[in-house]
Amino acid sequence: MIRSTILTVFLFLLVLSVKASPLPDPLPEAVAQDDQSQVACPPAPDGYQPPPPEDNGNEKPEEKARKKQEQEEAQRQKKEELRMEKEKMRERQDAERAKKDEEKARKESSQQPPPPSQGNNNGQGGGGGGGGGEGGVRGNTEQPPPPPSQQPKEGGGNNNNNQGGSQGGNQGGGGGTERPPPKEQPKEQPPGKSPVPNTTPVGDKVYRGPATFYGGALEGGNCMMKGYQFPPGVYGAAIGGNNWNNSANCGACAEVRGNGKKIVVMFVDQCSECGDGLDCFPDAFKQLADPSVGKFTVEWNFVECPVQGPIKITDKEGTNEYYVAMQVQNGKEPTESLELSPDGGKTYKPTQRDSTNHFILNGGPVGAQSVDVKVTSKSGKVAVVQGVPVSGGGKEGQQNYDG
Repeated sequence: MIRSTILTVFLFLLVLSVKASPLPDPLPEAVAQDDQSQVACPPAPDGYQPPPPEDNGNEKPEEKARKKQEQEEAQRQKKEELRMEKEKMRERQDAERAKKDEEKARKESSQQPPPPSQGNNNGQGGGGGGGGGEGGVRGNTEQPPPPPSQQPKEGGGNNNNNQGGSQGGNQGGGGGTERPPPKEQPKEQPPGKSPVPNTTPVGDKVYRGPATFYGGALEGGNCMMKGYQFPPGVYGAAIGGNNWNNSANCGACAEVRGNGKKIVVMFVDQCSECGDGLDCFPDAFKQLADPSVGKFTVEWNFVECPVQGPIKITDKEGTNEYYVAMQVQNGKEPTESLELSPDGGKTYKPTQRDSTNHFILNGGPVGAQSVDVKVTSKSGKVAVVQGVPVSGGGKEGQQNYDG
């Protein structure tokens, strides 16, 4: 009885103590807001990519290979972009260089002195013997005498000073034939459009490839066309490596077509990386496209060169009786072979073409100071140049590859 009474009192006191204890206060509003700010993270910046997960050794080999391939592809694309940028920069520089060359050529052509007026090289009229003599002296000092074929047989002060003076006194100094000004033919066509010469195709094959341009090299090109000048309306170009053929096409001509235009070029150099294309002189490229284009596709085929006059045989520097190296220039077709005769055409010795567009005699000394040279074109046409000095600089023939 006593034990139950004590237990009852204890439980009653325990209930009273629980009711009297206050409840805990709620979290302050600032703390709640601070918790919310920590939960809401700011947005990631544009272009942000999370770092790849660390390789813990459990990544599959296929996944590793795929990632490596993606990295290599990205590096390759970056290198290709850099290469393209360099190529565009080079093309811009080439275009600017061509523009400067054109402006320089235009200035030089505009600064050329006008041709002398009529009568300046002869005795001056109306002044008597003294005046005529003075005119003859000035004519001779200003300009060298013309070749015999251009000298007058009769008339004023072109022959000598005394004649110019005497005829100037007796006839008023106005007689005589006018001395023609010296003729100069440029090695490259001047800026501007030139008429396209009429040509005859050689073969029926048509080539297709890229056309580019460079500074141009006539005497300094791989064909070593020393002392040569382009015929009127013909431009210079370097032939692609696919058709170089150990210099066999040096001096060959081609009709080039692109952008609805066409020109005739002569191959005087090699472009080993051009394939079936060609690398034009600046003035040639400008006839087909604006230099800023830099590169475009053309079609071309071999044609007979619209040259004037006969072929010419030139020798390489250092040629002598014991080492003969000769070159053919100004042919209507490329030269296939060259033979030498030291006995006036009775016998001929063959030569071998080298990569510098020269034919070399490999069979010992030629045995004469001058030789007859027989050349055969690519189509089998033959021309003979007689009495060519072995070491005299060459000689012009009497015919071309006319059949």
